[in-house]
Amino acid sequence: MKYYEGSIGDKMARQKGGKLSLFDVLGYSVNLAQGVLDLHRRGFLLLNLKPCNFLLDEHDQAIIGDFGIPLLLHGLTLPSSDLVQRLGTPNYMAPEQWEPSINGPISLETDSWGFGCSIVEMLSGVQPWRGKSPDEIYQLVAIKKEKPNIPRGLPPKVVDIL
Repeated sequence: MKYYEGSIGDKMARQKGGKLSLFDVLGYSVNLAQGVLDLHRRGFLLLNLKPCNFLLDEHDQAIIGDFGIPLLLHGLTLPSSDLVQRLGTPNYMAPEQWEPSINGPISLETDSWGFGCSIVEMLSGVQPWRGKSPDEIYQLVAIKKEKPNIPRGLPPKVVDIL
């Protein structure tokens, strides 16, 4: 098994303001998108994409470091609505993760929400819905259909993607 020194979340914690440069975020995003697509092709839903789960190798390339290994070890299969509903970190969970029967179904596209939230955090230095309780996040995301605040001043194509 390869050892990684830290994560994108760790790198952000060392930066002034906790954010990364647009150049770094775009480079990491390409690495991560390729990893997500590869895992999706193999039938994995990640459902917990966030900067602390993105490891950095010795060449400063981003690697997905959490893709359901605990579930595999326990022999659990996905997607089971009641199980998926409890997976993930609330600040990065898609509306359908909160209420699969209402906002679902859980699908490969579900990971795009956590991916987008992670990019917003890398660019802004602020975790989406920071300081909110899981119940408050549920209300904002699943009920009110709010999206994370996209930082200002980004190139229009980046804003369109987010």
